[in-house]
Amino acid sequence: MYRTITLALGILVSIPCGSTAFGDTVLSAPNKLVGDFDSDGDRDADDVNALAGSGNLSTGYPPSPAQTKFDLDFNNWIDIFDLIAWLDMGTVDQNGVTVDDLILGDANLDGDVNREDVSILNSSIASPPPLPAKYTCGDFNGDGLYDLRDHWIWLRASLFN
Repeated sequence: MYRTITLALGILVSIPCGSTAFGDTVLSAPNKLVGDFDSDGDRDADDVNALAGSGNLSTGYPPSPAQTKFDLDFNNWIDIFDLIAWLDMGTVDQNGVTVDDLILGDANLDGDVNREDVSILNSSIASPPPLPAKYTCGDFNGDGLYDLRDHWIWLRASLFN
């Protein structure tokens, strides 16, 4: 049985009911937080940037054995849907404080897509930070570039926020 969810950008996604790919905080192993790629006890900017910098999420790619941790929708393909799955889980700090249901375009991971986020993206376009490109610097589609595609994602998300 599958459930269909509509993402902020109007994308429809079907996932298995009971799937751990989307939803609340889940544990994949004793005391291991899903999406905590650096294993420091939280799910934060470092983790989403590790996912976004792992390869071109716009086109997707098959994971190497070391990259399977980024395959959050368990389809043996790392792509934008894994980034969306990570955002849907939200952030969790080391004290258990969460920001739930993040959406593409929220560069500062505060739960709102607003001018602060586009300001971050504009700064990255004007003076690109070192590679790999980071989600928290405005690479919202995970293609390794800061460009108009990222602006389009921010614009669409800000209309629904």
